[in-house]
Amino acid sequence: MANRATIDPVEEGETVEFHPEGVALFTPNSSCYGMSLSEIVNEVQPHVTNYGDSVILEPHAGCLSQAIEGGIDDHRLLYENSIWLIDCDCVVEQDLFSDFKYLIRTFPWEGNVIIWVDSQIHDLTDADETELETFSTKPDIVYSEQRLLTKVEDYLEYSANPTFGCGSIIEWRNEVHRIQNSLG
Repeated sequence: MANRATIDPVEEGETVEFHPEGVALFTPNSSCYGMSLSEIVNEVQPHVTNYGDSVILEPHAGCLSQAIEGGIDDHRLLYENSIWLIDCDCVVEQDLFSDFKYLIRTFPWEGNVIIWVDSQIHDLTDADETELETFSTKPDIVYSEQRLLTKVEDYLEYSANPTFGCGSIIEWRNEVHRIQNSLG
């Protein structure tokens, strides 16, 4: 995880000209659709326009242990990643489910949570599929590498881009600041 300080809130009337964009991967495997998190970031970044130097994508792999075993400081850092890519096994595995359900439900609405299902490695039952649907509208569930890349790209292009989505970034930063303060 990055060693950034707590995210500062954005004051009324301020704008965001620079936005560090963290991308976290939660998986018991080392990859998502056979791609490392860095490869996913490298695949998406050239397709996002109008950023210039205003956004830096920061891939953070190895988040699974920090989400489950981590203390408050680790949880505070998890919220600094506005994109979470979660292996469906983390949600359907009963030992992990309650922790991830809590983390996902407390994640700022302006962020992007994607649960990915890879038919090459996941064999979901009907009960597992039902479990994935219990989140209502958040998070997105994707079943292909291309859909995952498109979801990440769209989020970066329209929601997390200071050029187009400054209001969303401000709301996300203020909510992360509130969550981090509530964690102590």
